Amino acid sequence: MRDLKRLLAGCPEGPRIEMGVHNGASLKVIADHPGSTIGVDSFAGMPEPTVRDIKDGWNPYPNGRLASAMPGVAARVPKARLIQGYVPAVLPDLPEGPYAFAYLDMDQYDSTLAALNWLWSRMLAGGVIACDDWFNDRDWLAGGAINAFAVEHPLDGTAGRLAWFVR
Repeated sequence: MRDLKRLLAGCPEGPRIEMGVHNGASLKVIADHPGSTIGVDSFAGMPEPTVRDIKDGWNPYPNGRLASAMPGVAARVPKARLIQGYVPAVLPDLPEGPYAFAYLDMDQYDSTLAALNWLWSRMLAGGVIACDDWFNDRDWLAGGAINAFAVEHPLDGTAGRLAWFVR
């Protein structure tokens, strides 16, 4: 959370969004900064994994894993507007931005890459897209999507499993 707070402090003021809210712990940190905050999650757990989420026959995020209760998150983070749905299906329903800060924690490849592509043109100048679950050598799950996106939009920094892009 320390790196998340540091990134938030360095981004411009404006709307923020988190995709992959789970229990709302990081959303609460994000919502404590000035501006409106949106949290996006299925609240039903992971969607069915795709081929980009399976390595050597193994997938750590099967369908339904990491489900959470939307009313509990709403009570925990009353400053945030919650939107229920899976990325990328829910992207057309989201406000167009521009966003000052985005935090992605969806674990799976397709949803992470779709969110990165959707967000990039919707970020304010100096806006930050922070991504959880980054691994330098990974070509699957969220880390693989982050690395694929970084081919055209180089990473601006990393700290442990956190990677970020500055618009």
